[in-house]
Amino acid sequence: MIPHPPIIHHATDSTSAEGVVETLYGRASSSLGLDDDSCKVRIEVPVSTRCTVTLPDGASHDVASRVHDFTCVGRRTATEPVAS
Repeated sequence: MIPHPPIIHHATDSTSAEGVVETLYGRASSSLGLDDDSCKVRIEVPVSTRCTVTLPDGASHDVASRVHDFTCVGRRTATEPVAS
């Protein structure tokens, strides 16, 4: 459900971007933030849908509807779902 390539609505600088699409099932969004040693990705998946998230480090995750936060550090990836 996340657009590929993403539709960028707001790019604050060369280290962050975000995109939003309103679907028939609700909002689908993604945002990306980079710093010196990590990459933070937030994905919002609409109700009753699933998607595959492929992170900049190559890790892939099949996720269901809700907001998901991911952090990439080198080749390792940590995930933390956000409470609804």
